[in-house]
Amino acid sequence: MSKATKTAAKVNKAEIFRAVVKPTAKAASKPQASKAAKPTKDAAKVAATPQKAAGAEAKPTLHTAFREGSNFAACTIALANLGVGKLHPFDAVVAEVKKVMGRERMAEFTKHDPKTADKRILTNLTTIGRNDHYGDPIRACGYRVERDGRKKVQGLFKA
Repeated sequence: MSKATKTAAKVNKAEIFRAVVKPTAKAASKPQASKAAKPTKDAAKVAATPQKAAGAEAKPTLHTAFREGSNFAACTIALANLGVGKLHPFDAVVAEVKKVMGRERMAEFTKHDPKTADKRILTNLTTIGRNDHYGDPIRACGYRVERDGRKKVQGLFKA
């Protein structure tokens, strides 16, 4: 990187810092119109996106609630594929999760210990139904996960 490029990068960082950091009480009492921070090109790009301009983020769906490719996402999609508003046997849910994950991702998932893959899937199904930050993405979509461990059934329901 040339010296001029490094200097320009430092100037841009300083502009961004001034634009983001709130002025202190001392600075607020002395208005200085000549030294007002100018918006940077990066700030203009962020403000130009429709989501940021509207001031609201897009509501997540069941397919976007968890990171794409994760087992949590596969569990959520599998429960939705089996049917919303019904409890399903664990065996059917595990089979659907494996189907949703596909052969390659399932091979990666079972690479460490193939015997525990079904148990790991059941654990993840339990986890996404919890009432803490693990279950928040599903609840943000307007759904909830119910489970009955004694009857060995689990399902996805509208909240």
